Amino acid sequence: NVKISRCLFFVSEILDKYNNTEKKLGRKKAELFNAKASDFANFNYSSEPIYVSVLTKKINEIVHNEKMRKLPARAISNWLVSKGFLTLYAKNDGSPSKKATSLGEDIGIKTIVKDGANGPYMINVYDINAQKFIIDNIEDICKSLQ
Repeated sequence: NVKISRCLFFVSEILDKYNNTEKKLGRKKAELFNAKASDFANFNYSSEPIYVSVLTKKINEIVHNEKMRKLPARAISNWLVSKGFLTLYAKNDGSPSKKATSLGEDIGIKTIVKDGANGPYMINVYDINAQKFIIDNIEDICKSLQ
């Protein structure tokens, strides 16, 4: 039926206009993660060494909100590489990874070997001193995101 067909085309055009308007108005991009050391006055440091992902999760629980992006764990790791606390190396399969330097070990980062499903691998753990060091330098880490 021609009348029904025309009616459906008309409705389709209206919906397209509506969807395009919604896309233009859409959500604003979230701000970059930003924090100050003072935001963590009551931070619950772990007495046991933890992974950077656990530390990042604890940081995001305190500071993150819906208007701000979460702090990615790689931001901390990349900052530590740029400051000489971690170094890049190639794993057996050629992919890059990070391990603690002597400077990193001095602040409490330790590279340990763990057994996984695909064999042994190295991972960094952060003791309480390394956790405090990262929180003390959180503003500099945030600047590195820009």
